[in-house]
Amino acid sequence: MRSYHPVTLLFAVALLCGCASDFTNDPELKAVADRPTSLPGQPQASRQELAAALDTVFAGGAGTYVLCEASSATRMCDSPDDGLSGIGLGGLFLPLLLEVDGFDVSAVQRDGDKWRLTSDFSTTVNAAPPICAGTDGNLSINQAGSVSIDFDSFYCNWLVIGNVVTKVDLFLDWIDPANGSFAGAYAVQFNGTGNAFGTGYFFGRRKSTALSDAVSGLNES
Repeated sequence: MRSYHPVTLLFAVALLCGCASDFTNDPELKAVADRPTSLPGQPQASRQELAAALDTVFAGGAGTYVLCEASSATRMCDSPDDGLSGIGLGGLFLPLLLEVDGFDVSAVQRDGDKWRLTSDFSTTVNAAPPICAGTDGNLSINQAGSVSIDFDSFYCNWLVIGNVVTKVDLFLDWIDPANGSFAGAYAVQFNGTGNAFGTGYFFGRRKSTALSDAVSGLNES
């Protein structure tokens, strides 16, 4: 679990204020496994191939997906214990650290190039888990061929006094259907009695799927 000095948190919050609305562009999907989808001189993955890859990773029934902060160059986790992070402030200028460690999917519905993932998130705020409502993740392939999971906002209560609405968005640029893994950019935030926001690069996988040591930076719990 990562930690920050309060002064560092306050400085970062000052830089991040007002930035949540700026993180809106979907990245180009670079590869299905290590096959480029759009590099010059390389065969391009079709929408059918992308859809089949997403079906393999996300439509295999109920499952748990773990997420970590990662390097975009190696898709290796910075640390097995570091989830996706956002920093901010609560009442009386209390520094807050939001971490999103993963999500459980209990049901999947597909409609063409769109999937609806009935989900529950595993999160902590300052190392204490809030009580959160469930949400739906909207997984889709857009017209340009980019892939995103836009989770509906969901309510969380933290230590009784904290009431916030949380939002998580994932923008995939790499999928490995054989190993049930995926990677890309993320944006997380919550707003209410406290506010936090963060962006970065992530690596994720279906927890029941064994990954090679070269790709996975996560340890089984």
